[in-house]
Amino acid sequence: MNPAALTITASNAAKTYGAVATLTQFTTSGLVNTDAVSAVTLSSTGAAATAAVGTYPITAASATGTGLTNYTITYNNGTLTVNPA
Repeated sequence: MNPAALTITASNAAKTYGAVATLTQFTTSGLVNTDAVSAVTLSSTGAAATAAVGTYPITAASATGTGLTNYTITYNNGTLTVNPA
């Protein structure tokens, strides 16, 4: 049997320069039955307090949950915007 397609996308976020971003939001598309994504590793070089004003990619990886072996997972980036203080 062929695995189903699952897309996980990091949600866009914003923070103020000097603050540390906490990245926790993502969306999924393609889950069926009671399968679920409980966590995704989200990271961005813009998350650090010292990140300059601008935009940075938020990368998603390493999803965990129930039934995920039934899927081919594609990860899409979000955008982190660092605003001036």
